[in-house]
Amino acid sequence: MPPIQAGVLLYLQRHMEASVTDAATALRLRLPTLSEVVKDLVRKPWVTKRRSVTDTRVVHVSLSRRGNALARTDRTAGTPSQCHTGRTGPKSPGHGPEEPPRIAPCALRGWR
Repeated sequence: MPPIQAGVLLYLQRHMEASVTDAATALRLRLPTLSEVVKDLVRKPWVTKRRSVTDTRVVHVSLSRRGNALARTDRTAGTPSQCHTGRTGPKSPGHGPEEPPRIAPCALRGWR
């Protein structure tokens, strides 16, 4: 998982639901950049998004159940090499159920 996605998941874990604009400001990202990240996270499906009922220009994002479970995973399992690959360990194709990736500790730097 790219560090930017990990940062968004952790931000949403702390803030439950946020507007895309507020999240972009807090994470110091440009709005178009965060919008693309949110699209990827919605497809995975780790994040849900919905329009505000009071102001249809505003889009709110929050963690899905899967995203919440992922954000709660053990973040101490990472190693420095994962910062370059986004992987959290070897994966043997065809062995065992698909498991969500873990968030490497290096992905958490600067996302407070």
